[in-house]
Amino acid sequence: ILLRVGQFFFLYIFCIVFWALLLTFDGIGAFDALGISVTTLGNVGPAFGIAGATCTFAGLSDFSKSILCIEMLMGRLELFTLLVMLSPEFWKIRNRW
Repeated sequence: ILLRVGQFFFLYIFCIVFWALLLTFDGIGAFDALGISVTTLGNVGPAFGIAGATCTFAGLSDFSKSILCIEMLMGRLELFTLLVMLSPEFWKIRNRW
């Protein structure tokens, strides 16, 4: 159980850093990108900085918004569910009789 929890934790942190890195390539500051990435993957509400409590995501580019849509989908459906659906073993038809 401890191994599975550790895997999920590090996968979650890796995804936050990965998506934040993609956002920094679009010109968003590192602190803002990290805050936006945490809030979209966790689906927890407003972020810090440019997307704070009194701001919206409207000022972001279309590239950033599309990245955030994918990240929100990953956060809503949970990471392991999506990874299982992408594995070929999930889609194999087994004869159980």
